[in-house]
Amino acid sequence: MIIKDCGEPLVDIMSVCPSLVLDIESSRLKIEKSAYLRETVAKMLYRAKRLLPDGYTFVINDAWRPKSVQQRYFQYYVHKFEREHLNWSQTKINGEAGRFAISPKDEMHAGHLTGAAVDLELYKNGRRVPQKSLKIPFSETALTNQTNMASYIIQNRKILCDAMTKAGFTNYPSEYWHWSYGDVTWAELNKKDTAIYGVIENSNLDL
Repeated sequence: MIIKDCGEPLVDIMSVCPSLVLDIESSRLKIEKSAYLRETVAKMLYRAKRLLPDGYTFVINDAWRPKSVQQRYFQYYVHKFEREHLNWSQTKINGEAGRFAISPKDEMHAGHLTGAAVDLELYKNGRRVPQKSLKIPFSETALTNQTNMASYIIQNRKILCDAMTKAGFTNYPSEYWHWSYGDVTWAELNKKDTAIYGVIENSNLDL
């Protein structure tokens, strides 16, 4: 896989899509002030929002991440699976953690480091629209094509998937909430030889 970064800047998502809801952890917002995506990706998100049914919008859970945040999230899942699965090997734990937060050592696949990936869910009437089941393990309910859930949850996911797919995004199958355009994962899933977005360092933003 080749990465030929097009040099496109990060932009404030809320300046492009002011009707979205931002739900980034407060400790990050104190430093980062908002959430950021590559300019083209932010404009695609605006198109996806316009494809939603009346009354719906997106709640943004994450977008571009600094490497320090990526490392912290990876470690969170490592510790989570260490507690929940005492019989798992460290290799299996690290591999499972990497499904939900790629190790920052694997820069090529860490889409959030590139500003090309966004984590989001549906939002309506002041609250999140149900999109996961509490009756099955987290690693199972996270799967985009999971069908072992109530029909209304499946329908809610369809609304999300239809809008994002029509806008040009590609989903990461292990996480129904994770969508990207232009990064390595997008390129691999779409059988492309080249990704157009690489890692962006903190120095590209006035943080």
